Parts: sequence; C-alpha cells; structure tokens
Amino acid sequence: MWYGGKLVFDGQLSVGILTSFLVYTVQIAGCLAIISSLYGDFMQVSAAVSPSSLLVSPSSLLVSTHCLML
Repeated sequence: MWYGGKLVFDGQLSVGILTSFLVYTVQIAGCLAIISSLYGDFMQVSAAVSPSSLLVSPSSLLVSTHCLML
C-alpha cells in the first residue's frame, strides 16, 4: 500500500490502477479465505464421521457359521 501510494504521488501510477489492484487483491483474498474455510469444514466432517465406525459392534460383523453349502 505504501509503495503504491508512493508511485501515485510520483506520477508513475494512476489512482484508478492502484484502486483496481487493491480491489482485485481483496477479492482474491476473500476467495482464498472461503476455500480454506471449506477445507476446515471438510476436516470437521471427516473427524465427526470417523468415530461412528466404532459404534458398530464386532459381533454384527461376524459371518454366520450356519450356512448351507450348495
């Protein structure tokens, strides 16, 4: 910001170009913030789903020994 202001003051950069650069920078930062928030949400969901596999009792996973041979 300081360097951009210095360039505007020296006449090497217009105020409009500096403003558009700052607006685009803020938009990109906002998109990156949304993406990182989405990644955090996915991590929370994966952490919440993992322990549910522990709720299945091991006895329900056993195969019955009373099968008919064909």
